Amino acid sequence: MTAQHAVRQGRLAAQAVAASYGDRERRPYKHHDLGFVVDLAGRDAVADPLGLPLAGLPAKAVTRGYHLLSIPGNRIRVGSDWLIGAVLPRQAVQTGLVTGASVPLAAGPAPGPPAVAEPV
Repeated sequence: MTAQHAVRQGRLAAQAVAASYGDRERRPYKHHDLGFVVDLAGRDAVADPLGLPLAGLPAKAVTRGYHLLSIPGNRIRVGSDWLIGAVLPRQAVQTGLVTGASVPLAAGPAPGPPAVAEPV
């Protein structure tokens, strides 16, 4: 829940560094709480954007929207993955090239060093 404040304080810290070189004017940090969003498992989520308490699917929509806008790239892919995951079973969303059946879980004996013939 402190990431939003860290991002804002980071911008202000960068401006303060620039101001120390005479490029800008220093400004004090002013705290503005925009609320919180928490994405939980399944359809569960809680959010309090701008003081409006939400739970369930409305909170899930707000949470996913906020997170989608916060990521730097691949928004279309992430959003489409979320949409496909919401309407299809989990296995349809996973796109692995190797199936679980092709990966053995039992390990055999470790191979030893190659046999070397002794000189006669």
